[in-house]
Amino acid sequence: MQHLRPIFVLIFATTLILTFKNFGPSTTEVLSAASDSIVNEPIVLTTTDQNSPSGLRPFSEFDRQRFDEISAVLNQIATGRTALSLVEKYDIGIYFEAGGGSYFNPNTNEIVLEANHEPVRAALSLVHEVTHARYLHEGSTADILADDRQTYIEKKVGEEVAGVVKSIEAKMELEAAGVDVSELWYTLEYPYRTAHDKAIESARADKPGSSDASFEVTGREAGQRTVFEGFMNGKTWTSVTKESYPNYYGGDWDRVNTS
Repeated sequence: MQHLRPIFVLIFATTLILTFKNFGPSTTEVLSAASDSIVNEPIVLTTTDQNSPSGLRPFSEFDRQRFDEISAVLNQIATGRTALSLVEKYDIGIYFEAGGGSYFNPNTNEIVLEANHEPVRAALSLVHEVTHARYLHEGSTADILADDRQTYIEKKVGEEVAGVVKSIEAKMELEAAGVDVSELWYTLEYPYRTAHDKAIESARADKPGSSDASFEVTGREAGQRTVFEGFMNGKTWTSVTKESYPNYYGGDWDRVNTS
């Protein structure tokens, strides 16, 4: 595994705040870690020959090339540039390993990306995993000891939903940019797109003078709400245990708090 230590240059950011209703103790905690930064300028992240914080070997030429490739993909879209800016902001280690999938390790502040995935898929995985890192660094993660059972479940589901939705939104932005992403499909993507499009259509009819940006916010709110409901209602399940997410996280809470 290799640590890619980024150098961040030149961004221009504004703030977009999404709000949601009726989803647990804190809507911004459950469905959004914090406000997103809309990054309009390319993000240039370069690598150095430093070892990783955990003392592992320096990155290889493959890692240099793959990181450059996924950065090129992400710099084509706003959601991708935001993801790269978060990598720099929180000094997240980026690693490539074959066979273990992609994940964020909160103990080491590292994202591991599946080395066998082609650059577009790996780029969308980074968008998902950096969402978990953002929740950690911004203090929005669930606390299994301090949160009551339902709050813990909703926060954990909300974090996973946020990552899934970011990948879907990034995929849609890449589609609009002309990138072929037809082979990729995400959990509850179809319900997200349906809710997104219907909400925009309704908003255009109700407020025809509003901006396209405001319509898009409305669409994304509806899409994310739909995915959250799907996760909470058991329409998707974990890849390892094949449980619904509420049962999976509820089991975790039970083991810690009722033993």
